[in-house]
Amino acid sequence: MNQRVPDPSFDITGLLHARSGGKVEAPSVADSPSTTAAWRPGHMPHWPKILDVVIDELIQAAGEAEAQPFLLHVGQRLADELPLGRPQTLTALESEIDQQLGELGWGTCSIRDAGRHLVIEHADHPLMGAGAESEVARLRLLGLSWVLGGLYKGWLDAQGGHAEIVCERCQSHRPLVFHYGNA
Repeated sequence: MNQRVPDPSFDITGLLHARSGGKVEAPSVADSPSTTAAWRPGHMPHWPKILDVVIDELIQAAGEAEAQPFLLHVGQRLADELPLGRPQTLTALESEIDQQLGELGWGTCSIRDAGRHLVIEHADHPLMGAGAESEVARLRLLGLSWVLGGLYKGWLDAQGGHAEIVCERCQSHRPLVFHYGNA
């Protein structure tokens, strides 16, 4: 296996210092090329793999019990970054969510009122990396379900709801099913 040996003569601190006139600052978003410039629906070649690795490492390092609240929070932060309007009907809400999911290349949803809770079916989710039968694939899908659960919770809470969300079905080749509210 080829292992890269660091070059001791390479000094990143010196390089950063020289380029910034002595100040090291994080790059501004305004200075960065647009993240949407090269994006088109269905074409995000590296993000699914990065998400695979992040979820793998997080669950392995922290365990499922610690990773779940973190990934739910990540989903809620994503909802904050991708706000919905104020749709007046469940159909309009579903349409706005589908638009946001489509821009991410993350599938589609259908939402139905089940009385005391909403049932959300999330289809065409990004099937993450490994084969459907492996433990790695199970953990990746579980991690993705937590991110999506947080995303849906964030969007629905912003619409005036304040309920828990639970993933009722988490299988790799079937839509994920969430319940939002008191099932």
